[in-house]
Amino acid sequence: PIFLNKLQYTDNFYGEWNARQRDVANVTSWVSDTSETALNWQVVNFNSPVSNWLNCPILVITGHTDPKFTKKQIAELRAYVNAGGLVFCSCDGHSMEFQRAMIKYGREVVNNKYEFHRLTAKSMLFTMQPWYHMYLNVMGISNGARYLWLVCPNDLGAIWERDALSQKQFWEFPLNLYLYATGKGFLGDRLESLEIPPAEHPPARSIR
Repeated sequence: PIFLNKLQYTDNFYGEWNARQRDVANVTSWVSDTSETALNWQVVNFNSPVSNWLNCPILVITGHTDPKFTKKQIAELRAYVNAGGLVFCSCDGHSMEFQRAMIKYGREVVNNKYEFHRLTAKSMLFTMQPWYHMYLNVMGISNGARYLWLVCPNDLGAIWERDALSQKQFWEFPLNLYLYATGKGFLGDRLESLEIPPAEHPPARSIR
C-alpha cells in the first residue's frame, strides 16, 4: 500500500520539489514500523493520470518558492481532491512565499467555496490517537465533511530528512493523517485504486 504520494512539479528530479530527497521515504519507514504495516511511497507528476495519484489518499507538496501551477495543473489537483484525496503542503525553510502560494492554490482548487482556518488543539487531526495528543501550526480547508487541503508552515521535510525522532509530534502527525484518510482502516494495495469510474448512464434522480 502507498502511504504517501510526493508531487514532482518540475522536470528536474533534483528540483525544488525534491530538496529533501529522503523526507517522505523516512517518514513512511517510521510509520510502517510504528503501525506494523508494510507501506510504501511514490512520486507522481502532472504527466501521470490522476488514477495513479489515487493509489494513495494523501499527496505531499514541498518547496520554498511559488511553483506557479497552471490552470490545467490546478484542474488535476482539483480532480484528485474531488475523488477523495487530501493534499498536505510543507514549507521548506519555513518559506512564507511557498506558504502563500499553497494557500492561494488551495483556494483555487475548491473554487473559493471554502476558506482556510487554523486548526485548534481539539482538531481530530491532533486527537486521532487517544494515547497521544499533539499540536502543530497547521492551516486547512474543510468542506464541512472532511479536510481537503492542509498547509504547515513548519519545515517537516527537514525533520524527516535528518531522522529527528526526538520531535515526536512531527512524526505522529503524518500517522494521524494516515488514520484520518483511511477512516482508521488500512490502505488497499496498488491494484485497489480509489478511483471511481464515471457513470455509464445519466442519473435516475437528483436530490437538492
